[in-house]
Amino acid sequence: MSVLSMVLPALALPCAFALTRGRQIYKHSIVSEHGIEECIYVPLGGIKQYIQIRGQDVRNPIILFLHGGPGNPTSCLSYHYQKGLEQDYTIVNWDQRGCGRTYYESHGKDSPVSTQQILSDLDGLVDYLRARFDQPRIILLGYSWGTVPGVLYAKLHPEKLVCYLSVCQCVHILSGAVLAAKNTADDARAHGDLACAESLEKEIEKFMHSDTQFSKRGFFAYASLRDATCAYRKNRSCKPLSAYFRTGLLSPDCHLRDLRWKLRQILLGHAYFAHESPLIEYLSMEFDLRRLPPDFRVPVYFLCADDDRICPADMIEGYFRRVSAPQKRLLRIPDQAHTVFFDRPEVFCSSVKELLGEAH
Repeated sequence: MSVLSMVLPALALPCAFALTRGRQIYKHSIVSEHGIEECIYVPLGGIKQYIQIRGQDVRNPIILFLHGGPGNPTSCLSYHYQKGLEQDYTIVNWDQRGCGRTYYESHGKDSPVSTQQILSDLDGLVDYLRARFDQPRIILLGYSWGTVPGVLYAKLHPEKLVCYLSVCQCVHILSGAVLAAKNTADDARAHGDLACAESLEKEIEKFMHSDTQFSKRGFFAYASLRDATCAYRKNRSCKPLSAYFRTGLLSPDCHLRDLRWKLRQILLGHAYFAHESPLIEYLSMEFDLRRLPPDFRVPVYFLCADDDRICPADMIEGYFRRVSAPQKRLLRIPDQAHTVFFDRPEVFCSSVKELLGEAH
């Protein structure tokens, strides 16, 4: 066998990857006269933090996207889920303190990673965007964990916001896990899957009798219940985990730091847990939206997925009925799950535009 015949197959995969990624970069480049396409670090709370800014016209309203997790930035996936919004909005994705590119840029100086610090950083970022783009108010969009600082900030600083748009709002994460599991067990029983129903009921019982104090053990008990719930009749619209990696690798903005962070989450779970534990503790043990006053001084819009088994739509709608705001609306997307923004980006973008159309 010649050297050439051995080398060519070894080069085929990286060459195909480079060509595919090159096409993605070309396809998603913003070249309009007033467009913007930036990946930059800005000083927030004493450290440099990463933001990505994209849009066809900087004069458009600004949407600041708060990612889920805690500690699960999605900026390198944004080309996939927000393209349908970039014509009408300038969209900012932010790797929050303690994760993603911000984590590596800060060289370990990103502590404390607390909810109050996230809110302080968020306020600094909002002020930066308002000043830079000469807009007195911006649109705040929170997804999953991002709805926690999102809803708190909407109450603290309504004067800086056009509106608050919630996607898969966290109400009370542990009660939501139990409700989703019970609903799923009922669904399984109704479809004759008694084994699954009984298995889920045992998981619920085990979770209810576990140590409810925050700990690794308590967190993994919650994760076990959540995963068992999501595994049953997994929504066919949900893309597999491999699709996330493939989409991220082919991203026009994919960076080694994005890959390092994902590998840290997967391979060094203990280190990830230790670093994010103050946020996970707050989400698991302290945050209960039902205990906060339901009045807002800005328009609020809620987008939820009917088949969400992490932040159940029924729980979100129950809270939403109590909300008092200058303007409010809830939109439920049928046959979709928690990651609707990734699984069905066209539905996500059209739903966001429909809701935001009422804010202008």
